[in-house]
Amino acid sequence: MKTSTRSAATQLLLPAPLQPPRQLSIAFETPAITGLSAEQRAAAVQALAAVLLHAAGVQLSEDDDEQQ
Repeated sequence: MKTSTRSAATQLLLPAPLQPPRQLSIAFETPAITGLSAEQRAAAVQALAAVLLHAAGVQLSEDDDEQQ
């Protein structure tokens, strides 16, 4: 059995293997979206923004219009 000559401390300092960058591709002008009314599209955009903010760890407050 072959043993490594590197110490555990040296192995911790090695960089992680490089991976190619990944990018999410979203089609915004699909037939389903273009067929929505302005109100429906606004609601969909608001829901998407909330999901993305939540995924980023941002806490959303749901203030009523009366509280502003």
